[in-house]
Amino acid sequence: MEKTNNTFPTLSLLALATALFISIMTEALPVGFLLLISEDLSVTEAQTGQVVTLYALGSLLSAIPLTIATQSWNRKKLLVIVMLGFAITNFMTAYFSSFILILIARFLAGIFAGLLWAMVASYATRMVSADKQGRAITLVMLGVPIALSIGIPLGTAIGQLVGWRLTFHMITIISLLLVIFIWLKLPNLAALKAAKKNSIFSVLSIRYVKSILAINFIFAFGHNIFYTYISPYLQLSGNDANVDVVLFIFGISSIISITIVGIFIDNYLRKLIILSLSLFAISGLLFYAFDHLYGLILISVVVWGLAFGGGATLFQTASAKITGQSADIAQSLLVSLWNLAIAGGGFCGGMLLNVFDAKVLPIIMSILLIFALCLVLYAGKLGVTNPSGGIQ
Repeated sequence: MEKTNNTFPTLSLLALATALFISIMTEALPVGFLLLISEDLSVTEAQTGQVVTLYALGSLLSAIPLTIATQSWNRKKLLVIVMLGFAITNFMTAYFSSFILILIARFLAGIFAGLLWAMVASYATRMVSADKQGRAITLVMLGVPIALSIGIPLGTAIGQLVGWRLTFHMITIISLLLVIFIWLKLPNLAALKAAKKNSIFSVLSIRYVKSILAINFIFAFGHNIFYTYISPYLQLSGNDANVDVVLFIFGISSIISITIVGIFIDNYLRKLIILSLSLFAISGLLFYAFDHLYGLILISVVVWGLAFGGGATLFQTASAKITGQSADIAQSLLVSLWNLAIAGGGFCGGMLLNVFDAKVLPIIMSILLIFALCLVLYAGKLGVTNPSGGIQ
């Protein structure tokens, strides 16, 4: 473990949080600019939506093979390359007038995102002692809800005022500034020294890893079945125009959730996982019961955000604690399954809407999360390690 001193490396971890912030901004900002981009490039909104699809596809396809291929690379240099990749691809997106070239840029951006998400948790845990690993990952993951609740709405508003291309130029500049900070300030973590390269099969053979991966997938899949179609659900109560308010409340609740998780995660990891899944299932039942009562829907949104906000952090921490020097490979599996869940949740949610109304979505979400909760209870104490590295 590479640490220069015993102090908690807050600034270095915030740099990693900023990297994830840039990743989320790069991924989600086009959603707010679909009409502007389609008009600018003379393509349909449905075609424009593929800039999001190609990004997700790049992440899905790259996370596992690139993580394996770069195991022997210096971690700091690899992180610099990844963030330079974000700067270049965001500049390409802002600069190109060809829709095809922008799609290529978005696919490349997704590739860098897949590699980033696979390595940040391991990078964070190697900067701190074992008893602070959960807290470190939590601080890094704080970049995600901040991007969703503040960055995306603010970036969308700026883009509406000054143009979508300028917004991507701004992300390019932020990415370059972060590259400089990483190069100057982050600890120089060498490649993990293992007797042999870790394969996917060797990682999957580690006890509890498959359970964590399954629970992670169900968590993200259930969430996206409902989250993707929150507007049709709100239409049931005539409040689809308030989707921005709902998503803002969800984002703030997620920030509160990840803050709470950060305080308790190193001592109560399994209990927090159980609490998160339980609240998630309850929120689905609330959404189902109160689909026509806007005030109670907002309360349900708060419960939903509290359940979801710290989820990714909990699973990444459990995975990192269990897999040790194989953490990057395990994280790449988590990332790939998470992206697959995003795509699968959106697809399955759409199929359900073709047959039922939107009220069915939260109850399906709830059923899935109850199943995930049963897996946790069956699998045992996820991710709680004793000093010798075993499961206690």
